[in-house]
Amino acid sequence: MILSCDVETSTFSKGNVYDHRNVMCNFGVYNPVHCNIFRIEHGDLPYGKALAEGLEQIRNAEKLVLFNAKFDLNWLRKYGLDYTNLSIWDCQLAHFITTNQTHPYPSLNEVAEYYGLGTKLDKIAEYWANGVQTTDIPYEELDEYLRQDIKLTYEIYEKQQEQLKEMPEKRRLLSLSMQDLIVLADMEWNGIKYDFKLSEKKAEELSTTLKNIDEQIYEMFPINGINWNSNDHLSAVLYGGVVKYPVREATQRVLKDGTVKHGERWGEATVEMPRLVNPLPKTECAKEGYWKTSEDILRSLKTKGKAKKLIDLVLERSIIDKELSTYALGLPKLYKERHFTGEIIHGQFNQCVARTGRLSSSQPNMQNLSKPIKQCFISRY
Repeated sequence: MILSCDVETSTFSKGNVYDHRNVMCNFGVYNPVHCNIFRIEHGDLPYGKALAEGLEQIRNAEKLVLFNAKFDLNWLRKYGLDYTNLSIWDCQLAHFITTNQTHPYPSLNEVAEYYGLGTKLDKIAEYWANGVQTTDIPYEELDEYLRQDIKLTYEIYEKQQEQLKEMPEKRRLLSLSMQDLIVLADMEWNGIKYDFKLSEKKAEELSTTLKNIDEQIYEMFPINGINWNSNDHLSAVLYGGVVKYPVREATQRVLKDGTVKHGERWGEATVEMPRLVNPLPKTECAKEGYWKTSEDILRSLKTKGKAKKLIDLVLERSIIDKELSTYALGLPKLYKERHFTGEIIHGQFNQCVARTGRLSSSQPNMQNLSKPIKQCFISRY
């Protein structure tokens, strides 16, 4: 028996399963013979019997069909499902592969439209857009919404099986990708333990390094308003041009009784910078008078003296700033914002992003960690 399945959850952190505030409101299974919806944590009704019956139907399925499968699988795991031995088909992943990796993270509506099927019901999305939590949506409407989703998912699966008859060379790749999906779901569920005290220490060290770099740059260009993360500012300093930056200006006004009120407001200062280095051909920005300053371009410039020293410092500053903001400070911030628990960071591993078909990682990117930041990820055993 082949079943499609979908879950509906509360929406803190976009329904992230690792945000402890979230609950699964209901889930459903469907094939052309029957459709069953299991009410879980929507209201105060006991759900033990419904949960057990629903999970049993999933365990007995010959194949479980999902859309964005890792999301649903780990929600079902949170409520007791062991999916490691299930046969999984992810319609989203299948569409990404059969369209030659040209459409990252296609939505259910987009894929249904691609195959000439119906669309999702709009009403529930309107509730969410207006800030209504899933647990507060009338259950009859949520039930109807879920029924449409699992029906569409099943119909997409059938269309994809027909499509694969004309592209048998994709079957092996799809089979391997679906097996990889289960492993990746397990990796996301387990996450990695993070040493927050060490991260705090790294942040202090990185902040000190960043301050030293800024002091060296300031000695070369003693202008308080330059933002070295701004392409416009860096372009003006390197290639010549006007740097515009905000400054506080003194103000005064005379009241009717003659009292003079003093204050401040934001104004704009400008400084004309001479050219230090010639820009590379074909690196002009759409904004007239400015050139691109990406890392690869900066490393390709032929420089010496003051320009070389500045570029070296700016490149080093970029690396340090990213380590500090994205990781040493960013990961503890992400942990708090997503309401993770157990000092575990749950990153995402994405199969439906890179056009080359390679795996990518996000929130946080677990594939491009520097050596100092890697030291903060530790064994929990």
